Amino acid sequence: LREYWVLTYLVDGDAASQAELGEIIGVDRSDMVRLVDALEKRGLAKREKDAKDRRRQIISVTKKGAKAQATLTPIVQLAEDSALDESTSKQLKHLKKLAKSIIAAEEDSEVDDIDDHRRD
Repeated sequence: LREYWVLTYLVDGDAASQAELGEIIGVDRSDMVRLVDALEKRGLAKREKDAKDRRRQIISVTKKGAKAQATLTPIVQLAEDSALDESTSKQLKHLKKLAKSIIAAEEDSEVDDIDDHRRD
């Protein structure tokens, strides 16, 4: 499923560094390397050196990866819908509240990081 989310981000967004993908998806660096290795091995994604910073690896989706993501999307959506169908409306409201709290906490953390960086 994490490979699917990597592909989804790459299809919906632009190419990104491994570090950026890991932050966005919430995967640590070593796991991110393994995820990208698996996708690259199957021809679903590719790594390229960043022209501006040779230390960075830029990850992009291949045509085969975009096709696989499109094929998987309805399957993943059906599984998500099926899992949520058994939830009560009270549980769904609680889930939304938790998700909003997590997003707000991450946004606050990013602002704090920017403020800390400016002070340095």
